[in-house]
Amino acid sequence: LFIDEVHNLIGTGGRTGSTDAAALLKPALARGDMACIAATTDDEYRRWIEPDGALERRFQPIRVQELTREQSAVVLRSVRDDLGSQRGVSVPDDVLEWLLDASIRYLRNRYLPDKAIDLLEQTIAHAVTIGESNVDVDFARHVAERMVGMPTDDWAGVQGLSATVDGHGLMGVDEAEALVSRLQVTLRGLDISPARPNAVLLLAGEAATRASELVRVIARELFGAAERVVEIDLGPMTNDEDITSLLGAPPAYVGYSDALPLHRVSQMPWCVLRLSAVDACHPLIRETVARALADGFFTDAQGRRIYLSDAVVVLTAAVDLSTARPIGFGASEHEQVNHAREAVARALGSGLANQCDIICGHAPHSRGGEDTVSELIALLDERYRAHGLEVHWDDSFVKWVRDRRPQFSNERDWECFLDEHVAARLLEHVADMSGGKPRCITVVCNDDGVSVVEKSASKMEGNQ
Repeated sequence: LFIDEVHNLIGTGGRTGSTDAAALLKPALARGDMACIAATTDDEYRRWIEPDGALERRFQPIRVQELTREQSAVVLRSVRDDLGSQRGVSVPDDVLEWLLDASIRYLRNRYLPDKAIDLLEQTIAHAVTIGESNVDVDFARHVAERMVGMPTDDWAGVQGLSATVDGHGLMGVDEAEALVSRLQVTLRGLDISPARPNAVLLLAGEAATRASELVRVIARELFGAAERVVEIDLGPMTNDEDITSLLGAPPAYVGYSDALPLHRVSQMPWCVLRLSAVDACHPLIRETVARALADGFFTDAQGRRIYLSDAVVVLTAAVDLSTARPIGFGASEHEQVNHAREAVARALGSGLANQCDIICGHAPHSRGGEDTVSELIALLDERYRAHGLEVHWDDSFVKWVRDRRPQFSNERDWECFLDEHVAARLLEHVADMSGGKPRCITVVCNDDGVSVVEKSASKMEGNQ
């Protein structure tokens, strides 16, 4: 008799330990009436089987370790031969090698050979769906990108991040170079501790004011979408019992089964996890965060692990590092880093400070901000065109936006300012819109602020 997921027998059909399915099985096993093989996971074994000593004694635990790459390759070739003949799809050996490497590199929260088989099955299924009989590496890469949920070209993402961070002045030059160097190693799985996050970045003092913009840039350039950000504010967690807000409530307590913000990391492992105000939370919260960064995972109240190995973690703290700079002109870069780390250790504890790969306490002002302004103009163009309004943004408006942006350290304040001074001016033109040709307007800036000039469609086309 083979029983898969044997832990489900505990409590099934009656009271646990007396009339459930596991209790009915014990006498037959004790008499030796049948041979039985059962399967479960390590976590479920410790949680359900070990507490029932009578059931545990009737089994001999055999722990099956993850297969090696070479062993998984043999399994993968066997599955390829069976599925390929059934579905009429040819998968060459070089594609199998790429799928195996991709599963190890991009699905680090899962195990071989299961994750490699899953990629192979998805590749063959997609080929069958579109009527393709032969697949190559590019085809498999396309399927893997859809399954992983992010582009698999790490080099392009890191280079794009380097250019964007430098162009927007979001970090100091040294810190930006350290972040890029770190990601070039970790995104390829070449780091010494691959279970840890791809990078742990602490933004302190002035640099923390640019955190909102920075995390979106990292998510967009590395993971393909600015929305791949999970934000958790640790500031309100000032008591030790507030750990339930981070990891969930214990069994039988209110909120035990509620979803947590951390669960989004399990659903979207390739993301930026932003933990704000780590300096304001209770020391127990900081210790929990430090332990999770060291181990590479949080453990919630239900015993489930939330892995961080595919994420970039950004911490923010109101810690002034300006007083931590060594005096004199001869201080080396290594000495500056050590002084900054010592200041963070005094404020947040050595455990958390030691887990930070990069500590950034200074955010230079944007050097021009051309990309930011261009992105804003493109976004506004798209929004108003959808409402039948063609907008020409005068050079005076572009200069006005570029000059005003550095005055706002908080992203939300900047958005509210634009809504008040730009959207409010254009709203009446959107509301007065009638059927027919799109209305054409020009947005200009002068001493009185933002103003709107309506133009004819033909003149507008000529100006564009």
